[in-house]
Amino acid sequence: MTAMAAYGGMWAAITPGGRISVDRSKGWIRQLRITPLRVRTEVVAKVLTADLMVLPTLALLYLAGASLGVRLDAAQWFEITGLLLLGLAPFVAAGIAFGHLIPADATGIADAGFVVVLALLGGAFGRLFTAGIMLTIVKLLPSYWLVQAGKTVAGSGSWPAEGWIVVVVWTLCLTPLAAFACQRDTATG
Repeated sequence: MTAMAAYGGMWAAITPGGRISVDRSKGWIRQLRITPLRVRTEVVAKVLTADLMVLPTLALLYLAGASLGVRLDAAQWFEITGLLLLGLAPFVAAGIAFGHLIPADATGIADAGFVVVLALLGGAFGRLFTAGIMLTIVKLLPSYWLVQAGKTVAGSGSWPAEGWIVVVVWTLCLTPLAAFACQRDTATG
């Protein structure tokens, strides 16, 4: 259930980028630039929208899991949700970057490629690698740690520092790309 919650969360977090791309293609981003709305406010709204899209996805997957026998206490449900929301930050940044950089008709393909490859390698559909160099490489992906978040909480452990570092590094790498893409649209809009 938690692997599917991570997979659904990745999709929901990256999806607002498609809306950005469509808005850009129709000139809406350019229209926003002539209003008093600050770019920072617009970006914060995009991030909040992505997070708000994740919550119903998680709620539906949690209901499905609970109906099939998953039993966690309230604190565990909240902890899994918190870890997933924090762990999805790189996907939100990627969605914003893709929305500003990729044409509207190609954003869906880019989103799908990004999410499916990272989900597959991260173990959302089952672990591909259990040892060796490939496991070491897979542990460098935020999707791996998203899948591990639920297992960690259900196993009464804590998310290891390595997971936090990977998510933070990916977020710190993708956020400037998203900011650059947004500023580029602002300058050309």
